Amino acid sequence: MDARQLLHGQVFYDFGWIAFQLGFTVAQGFAIYLVLRCKKYLNAKEHWKKISNQVNIC
Repeated sequence: MDARQLLHGQVFYDFGWIAFQLGFTVAQGFAIYLVLRCKKYLNAKEHWKKISNQVNIC
């Protein structure tokens, strides 16, 4: 195996690793975004449920 092939393989490996890290980081960010959005939705749902219960009681 010559040095050029070895270097070529290492460069491909490095770019593959960088792509994997970027994809993983983006996926984590998207998961955090979804969790926060769902939490916001559930808080709003609970808030409106409380308001509607107060209106129905009075």
